[in-house]
Amino acid sequence: MFTGLIQAVGQVASIERQESSARLEISSKEIAAQIAQGDSVSINGTCLTVVSYDESKFAVDVMVQTLNLTSTGSLEVGSAVNLELATRTADRLGGHIVQGHVDQIGTIQRIEDQDGSWLVDVSYDASLGNVTVEKGSITLNGTSLTCFNS
Repeated sequence: MFTGLIQAVGQVASIERQESSARLEISSKEIAAQIAQGDSVSINGTCLTVVSYDESKFAVDVMVQTLNLTSTGSLEVGSAVNLELATRTADRLGGHIVQGHVDQIGTIQRIEDQDGSWLVDVSYDASLGNVTVEKGSITLNGTSLTCFNS
């Protein structure tokens, strides 16, 4: 579980593509210093499991279905990624409860500043089912946002 509050911005250091998966190596001293093998980490909102790490970076394996259904499949070496460690049960939930299970990729159509609040119009494939509920939450690249239908 995550909150949708980004803790760090990392960078894709390497991508090793295989037939049915890929291994991503992410540079982030801040996150790497706090993780262990087997921990869950949100990378642009997708929950992935740490398979190795050192003092400055960590690696995750990404299955082909995740590569196809999330923006993870379009990452390149050098891409910036939003990172969040899994929430501990004793932590405050300052954002929303976020599972990190991605339903589909949306496209930002418009961003508008409304006196310090931001209105972000996002389109998505409604034929795959409604992924929003009034005053519910979604994440865009791991950042938790509240939905309303306009």
